[in-house]
Amino acid sequence: MNLKKKKLLTNLVSSFLILLCICLFIALLINLKFHQDCATVITGMLGVCATLYAPIAAFFLYDSWKDQKQYELEKQYAEDTFKLISQLKTRISREYYTFKSFKSDISKELVALNSLYSNQNSNISYSEILYNANAYFELINDTSNNKISPNIYDDFEFSALILNAKLKDVRKAYDSYYKELPNELKTSTNTQRLYKNLTYNPTETEYELTKHLTNRYKFEINLYHEGNYINFEFNYEELYANFLLKYNDLKNELTNKIKVNKDH
Repeated sequence: MNLKKKKLLTNLVSSFLILLCICLFIALLINLKFHQDCATVITGMLGVCATLYAPIAAFFLYDSWKDQKQYELEKQYAEDTFKLISQLKTRISREYYTFKSFKSDISKELVALNSLYSNQNSNISYSEILYNANAYFELINDTSNNKISPNIYDDFEFSALILNAKLKDVRKAYDSYYKELPNELKTSTNTQRLYKNLTYNPTETEYELTKHLTNRYKFEINLYHEGNYINFEFNYEELYANFLLKYNDLKNELTNKIKVNKDH
């Protein structure tokens, strides 16, 4: 039996026993003072006890029902948030690892990521997923008495946005690289490879793409509450590692919320 059910049962039993003791005590006083028939007095007081107990029991049952509905809403909002951030992680990870594996090949051969190139504008934007996830996250805290720190979601969102900014740079650089590739590499929706030869060497576009995949990525954010600029510096792998760290922090909070609600 979970804690909430134990608490409800305890409240119902204890309130009934207290009320019964009071009614029996009153019955005893009436019998001693007025010398009424003991069985009649006790029967009457038991009726009074039942009448008084009905609204008390209804109060505890309503309170328990209200708590249960609150827990169900928390669980639903937590699951909706988790579903969205997991969807975002899947999309970002797929793109990240596509380019990460590509990085080791770019200096050895020409690579056409045809499916990525042809579908890169067809996905729902990461911002839209984040907007929806943020809305559900706020509903969790609006509903819950045990709130998740907003900083945990803010850190996750920020890490996703800066990683996406880096991926946009990589996509743009790859777009230039792709356009210069031989047509025979663009005839399939699958990844195509062609070992380099002396007749083709896209040095400028290759360098630009390699730079975004390997060099450190510098950016600034404005801390409005202090009015100062703070510089952050990450490379491609560190941005993704930072995103995973913030994702896991938020995921653990949501998972704990879902698990706690199962106990209710």
